[in-house]
Amino acid sequence: MAHNYPPIRELDLLASTRLFLEQIAILKEQLALPEDFENALAEWHAQLEIRLAAVAQAKAQYHQAKQAKDEAYRAVQNELRRLTRQLRVHPEFTDAMARQLGMPVYDRTLTPVLPGEEIPMLQVETHAGQHWVYFWQEDLRKRGRRGKPRWARAARIVYAIVAPRAPLPPMEQMQYLASATRSPYVWTPPSDAIGQIVWYRAAWETPRGALGPWSDYARAIVG
Repeated sequence: MAHNYPPIRELDLLASTRLFLEQIAILKEQLALPEDFENALAEWHAQLEIRLAAVAQAKAQYHQAKQAKDEAYRAVQNELRRLTRQLRVHPEFTDAMARQLGMPVYDRTLTPVLPGEEIPMLQVETHAGQHWVYFWQEDLRKRGRRGKPRWARAARIVYAIVAPRAPLPPMEQMQYLASATRSPYVWTPPSDAIGQIVWYRAAWETPRGALGPWSDYARAIVG
């Protein structure tokens, strides 16, 4: 592949021009060229050298100036943080003073998380005498399972132990079992309930204990 000529890179162009100027002075008489044949090239070559040197110097100065600027930037940030921390813990420092200084005013009143309308799904499996209570939120859009709703901290699980042919226990007869943050919740029913049925229900619970709607019943036999 043929090389570019004149070269594209600035330093390569300088080198090629320097060689050309040196050799044309030798060939000029042999070729009967005019005396000022290469004068314009020589002048612009000299200008290019000067201006490239100026650019290199400017780059070095810019690098030094940017380092100095960055150092000052970090110092201002750190010092402003230090002073604002001192002000925020001052017993007489008010929100009005913070606004006066251009500082953000923080809301110190926690907004309670309200329960949504999501209903957990339940499934209970028996393993070596233990009940594994699985809970999840059904994702209707993706037709699959996902974890807790964003507003929920845990699933509150209640239970009731009844005889095999007894009717479903009403909510007021069900006892608190756990506020489980991970599925499944594993526990061992009491040994005196062997052969009986444990009914479960669950509801999503907010960080402050507020509940969403209760799930359908799920059951497992005490083995």
